[in-house]
Amino acid sequence: MGLVKSKPVLKVKPKPVKEKYSDLSGYESARRKRFLHAEAEEAKQEEAQARRRLLNRELPT
Repeated sequence: MGLVKSKPVLKVKPKPVKEKYSDLSGYESARRKRFLHAEAEEAKQEEAQARRRLLNRELPT
């Protein structure tokens, strides 16, 4: 009559999704890849700011 230990529940963390650029040929320089990555990040930040501004307008004051 021993105690039955249940197995711990393991939560799987989702892997970050890397955006793939469809217009890349594979021969881009590291500088070009950094530039494209920075452009994509900047676009994401602008979208997030626009979304926050929109949500702030919708909140009742």
